[in-house]
Amino acid sequence: MKETSRSCQRKEYLLRKMYDGARALYDFFETMRADRTASPKDIAEKLKTEYGLTSNQQKYLDNVAERTSKAKVIVQYLEHRFGLNDDGTFKDAQGLHKLLFNGKVRKRIKAVSYNFGIGFTQGYWGCDEFLGYKNKVLGGTCLSESPRKTISKLERGINNDCMDIAFHLPSDTRMDRTAAKIYDARTQEEKMLQAIFGGRLSTNPEGLRAQVIDHELKHVIDTIIGDSWHGFFVETPAHMYAGENLDWGLTRDFNRTKKLLTEETQVAQKQIEKDESNPEFPDWLLEMDRKILSNRQRGLERLESEFPEQMNIFRRFRKRRFSRDLSSLEGCRVNSYLFSTMPPEKLFRRINQISFAQPEEVELEEGK
Repeated sequence: MKETSRSCQRKEYLLRKMYDGARALYDFFETMRADRTASPKDIAEKLKTEYGLTSNQQKYLDNVAERTSKAKVIVQYLEHRFGLNDDGTFKDAQGLHKLLFNGKVRKRIKAVSYNFGIGFTQGYWGCDEFLGYKNKVLGGTCLSESPRKTISKLERGINNDCMDIAFHLPSDTRMDRTAAKIYDARTQEEKMLQAIFGGRLSTNPEGLRAQVIDHELKHVIDTIIGDSWHGFFVETPAHMYAGENLDWGLTRDFNRTKKLLTEETQVAQKQIEKDESNPEFPDWLLEMDRKILSNRQRGLERLESEFPEQMNIFRRFRKRRFSRDLSSLEGCRVNSYLFSTMPPEKLFRRINQISFAQPEEVELEEGK
């Protein structure tokens, strides 16, 4: 009995450390967002002590602080080069946008500094399916090299992938119209879930804009965090951070991943058909192509079969043991870092254990 009690206490401790790690990241980025003078390294050191982070968590936070420092140095350089007003807006937003995106600049454009990221508001908006967007950068970004090298490229006008820490929003009028279109396009089931679970889009322009800024800024934060499993969790943590409908974020990630896997499967199938039509194509290469197709088909089947249960786990997690953590915006933001820093398989397993298991049944690994 004593061993069971000690085991229970140990597992409860590991569970708390998992949340301590998420809360440390939340406190870190909230501080960096609000305080222009804050030092990422100093804040990280303070949080290590405050939350008693494990050695793995400390190393993780150190890496996040280093990448945040790079982003902050780059933003400060751009603030100095293009000028910054007292309200945080850039004086030469057009010049800034032209440098980062190397393209045609719209006349009606505004840029705001968020200390480690930049938000653009543009009058022309051709993305009626989105309320905002962050550009995706393939390969290395400005966060994968030294700030000195990045700034040297900026000085020479070389494309340097700094767009990875910037996002775009439409004007208030366009945002309201786009929000109405998105809501009207949702199914009755989605609207019903939204009404039941809350987290709906704000109904006033200022609230809506603040919500979208939070959503897009979380994408920038996740880019800085830089975990490899963002291949699945992309929209879920952003929806949680902004306090939007939580189910909708997970559904968007599922639909996006399903579309990608479907397209990859179709490409593999067409490649096999092409190879089979060539009588001189080596059999061993054809067999490799068939294995690739089989792997992609299994991946798609696994995604489709697992998602309904994953969504149920997610909903139970919100309603049961830690429901109070998701009843406030701060709680949603803290929990969003779990989805930004853990691979899907491990995360769904843990939150399922959290929602249902007795303490002695919870199996958690130390370090995350």
